[in-house]
Amino acid sequence: MLAVGSAGCRGRGATVAVATEQEFIREISVVINNTTHTWEGPFRVRPGVRVPVEGFWLRYAPFLGIPSSALVLARPPMRDSVLRDGMLYAFQQVHRGYPVANGGYLVEVVNGYVIGGAGKAMIGLPDQLPTPISADRALAIALEQVEPKGARPWLTEPGRWQPPASTLALWADKFEPIGSDFHLVYSFSFSSTGVMEPGTLEIDAVTGAVIARTSGLIR
Repeated sequence: MLAVGSAGCRGRGATVAVATEQEFIREISVVINNTTHTWEGPFRVRPGVRVPVEGFWLRYAPFLGIPSSALVLARPPMRDSVLRDGMLYAFQQVHRGYPVANGGYLVEVVNGYVIGGAGKAMIGLPDQLPTPISADRALAIALEQVEPKGARPWLTEPGRWQPPASTLALWADKFEPIGSDFHLVYSFSFSSTGVMEPGTLEIDAVTGAVIARTSGLIR
């Protein structure tokens, strides 16, 4: 069973309890977007409040604007270079099994307890998603964009270079997107591949069209 402690500090051995609105106001300092009703930007856990990271999103689920299950740990926790005994937890927003680009929160944790964080979440994402093209087909399209043409440094020098990394995610090409702007996209990163161009590519996962790219010069 997950553990949670609140302002009364029941401790890490206590049972998870969903916070009431009054408890939420007492325990968390956060800006809530009036349009999306999601947490946006930085947030802080108020002094004296101790909530373990394991039960953090579950405790505040009614006030997130998205289901707590939509936030998953993106990678193993990393040591915080600033806070003593601090760890950084990256939570990725997911929707129907796909990561949501720029959706999620980076959370600061000290001795197992959340002290704050920052991020945002997206709502109104499409309920129905089309079947994407295969990863092999997307890779073939991406490799057509490689300069110089036909270069495959990760094959000729496998100990030095790596194949392009790819992610199939919900992505939007607007600065301030709404949920309906998101669609399935294969994102390719050519960092550490040894090719000159491109730096990154976004390929529509349904049509196969190249919809965005950045230059390798700005890696």
